[in-house]
Amino acid sequence: MSAQEIKFPADPTDEELLRYWTLSKSDKTQIRSCRGTAQRYSFALQLCILRQHGHFMSPQQTKVPLRIVNHLGEQLGFQPTLFLPPMERPATLKDQRYRIRAYLDSRQFSSSERELLVTWLKQQDRYDLRRSQLKNLARDFLIQRRTVVPAESTLDRLVNTEVARQESISFGRLAGKLNCELRQNLEKVLDVDLSYPFSEPRRPKPALSRRDH
Repeated sequence: MSAQEIKFPADPTDEELLRYWTLSKSDKTQIRSCRGTAQRYSFALQLCILRQHGHFMSPQQTKVPLRIVNHLGEQLGFQPTLFLPPMERPATLKDQRYRIRAYLDSRQFSSSERELLVTWLKQQDRYDLRRSQLKNLARDFLIQRRTVVPAESTLDRLVNTEVARQESISFGRLAGKLNCELRQNLEKVLDVDLSYPFSEPRRPKPALSRRDH
């Protein structure tokens, strides 16, 4: 299952706490079925993270803003704390992730979900979008479908492939509108000698001395 490092806000606002870290009655029922304080904190945290980011938090990441920890704890009836209880062992985390995905009806990023994402990307024929913006929209698309967002490298590769395809189509359309003579002139301009040392600055020729005259 996809687990990545989360970029938490340094000091979450009250609005952010209410929007992203507030538990429903049903959420609390699921969380209270866990044994022990540490498991309940972990379950609540990962539940909110999957809902917000589309993937789980990496087990290697242990620092979470205390405002988030205590906001979750207060809803579960815990006293304020100065640290997040240690994450559970891998087997427990795996079981938690399975339960959270089942509870949220979240699907894995399978080959069929990949094809749906690629199809969706091809429909985003907008040239005002930067790659980073398109990637964020793709992430939102998956979250809305309740699909686990894949690793950043996978998402980057899919977005970059589609952007390259759209650029190729755009250049093809542009070239098709040029007459033969203009196209040949452009090709001559763009035909660069790759052996030329572009990275080396040109050295000025030495001034001629009187002996050279």
